[in-house]
Amino acid sequence: MKTNNKIELYLNESLKEEQIQVPMLDFGINNKGDYEYITKTFEQPQEIGGTLLDFIQKDLKELAYFVFKFYGFHTLLTEEERKEIFNLDPHENKKLEDIFAKLYNKYQKEFEGYKRQIIDIIEYCLFNEREELKGLKPLEKLHIFIHSNSIDKYPILKHNNFS
Repeated sequence: MKTNNKIELYLNESLKEEQIQVPMLDFGINNKGDYEYITKTFEQPQEIGGTLLDFIQKDLKELAYFVFKFYGFHTLLTEEERKEIFNLDPHENKKLEDIFAKLYNKYQKEFEGYKRQIIDIIEYCLFNEREELKGLKPLEKLHIFIHSNSIDKYPILKHNNFS
């Protein structure tokens, strides 16, 4: 299973729509016929702005199951936490939701930090009034932001591949 996160937001030119592609925690059946958890790519039409606003505005505790399953944050989990999930029947939704709620509580500070980092990036790229950035497009400002900030201050840059 993948332990790094790569969320891609892009424009699908053939479909003429915005899309999101994320690693998704899912289950499959191995060659012994047993359930096992896997990471597979989940791709769907999604407005990029909507994805960001959902993440920074919604109460993620109520959506903990989806945050870990669909947004790729299972990559934060320790090996023990992964094993706890893997030992459950994937059809036991209530138990999975309870475990993910517990894990959300543990990682709540990280999620709040990621929210703050995303807000900082959006403000820098869209609302920055600095003279030296006037005339630059938001993607150009993002490039400058990524290369002028440390991963220590913005660890979200380390966990995701922005391109």
